[in-house]
Amino acid sequence: MRYRQFGRLDWEVSVLGFGVMGLPLTAEGPPEAGQTESLSMIRYAIDHGVNYIDLGYPYDMARHEQVARVVERALRGGYRHKVKISVTVPGSFVDSAEDFDRYLNKQIEWLEADRIDFCLLGRLNRENWPRIKDLGCLGRAEQAVSDGRIDKVGFSFHDHFQILRRILDGYDNWALCQFQYSYMDVTHDPGAIGLTYAADKGMAIVVTEPLKGGRLTKKPPESVAKFFASAPEKRTLADWGLRFAWNHPGVSTVVCDMSTMEQVAEDMAIADSAESEGCSLLVLGFKAVNTRTALLVF
Repeated sequence: MRYRQFGRLDWEVSVLGFGVMGLPLTAEGPPEAGQTESLSMIRYAIDHGVNYIDLGYPYDMARHEQVARVVERALRGGYRHKVKISVTVPGSFVDSAEDFDRYLNKQIEWLEADRIDFCLLGRLNRENWPRIKDLGCLGRAEQAVSDGRIDKVGFSFHDHFQILRRILDGYDNWALCQFQYSYMDVTHDPGAIGLTYAADKGMAIVVTEPLKGGRLTKKPPESVAKFFASAPEKRTLADWGLRFAWNHPGVSTVVCDMSTMEQVAEDMAIADSAESEGCSLLVLGFKAVNTRTALLVF
């Protein structure tokens, strides 16, 4: 496994992070079957060097509890000390400052944890960011840091670059930010320019959806498919997608939601072999938006 500096923190993160939202907890057959496979997947990843686990956005609190309790079981026997965990307080569902504590404390309870490493204010955008500030959620987050429930505060994001800049410039204690980035997202929401801006401010950048929820492993756009076909070395579509995300120098880790052991093994193998090249190129037929965006060496 390869590692990178996690923003300005004194810690190196595995380039591949484990997203647990796709765990096979609804597998056919008895529930124990999905739980057993999920436990094996998490421990396999940690045994092979993954040290960042992202609990994901709690859209469905019942399933989220199920996932969190499986993660807690997987981290017994000394595994908890090998990883850092990120949880998310859902910005779209927070209607009061008390809601921040309620969502955070529930996840701490489910994980049976004394302390969570990273807490994200989830899916901030132009609509909920002013409300989150006015409700006093940032103060609640700082109190959670002070009383030891969490270590660092960050946010996840899905909006235009101008809004990202407003959020980054509007609070001094962000440690990390998380957003979607793939070779289909170079110029938008917030794109390579947003990624670079956040990294230049010392943020740890956590990328999600490098394969667009698996869509880029099935049929990429025609222009991209032609580029792949012309490459001297052939790679799988997952390989190309992950390498593209890792290639940006500002990216700390790329979180993949994995639902089978085969996916875990494939992504681990890609992470073990990925190397980057520091030259500036046009990216898969898209216009490079800044000189820090480059292709991985074939």
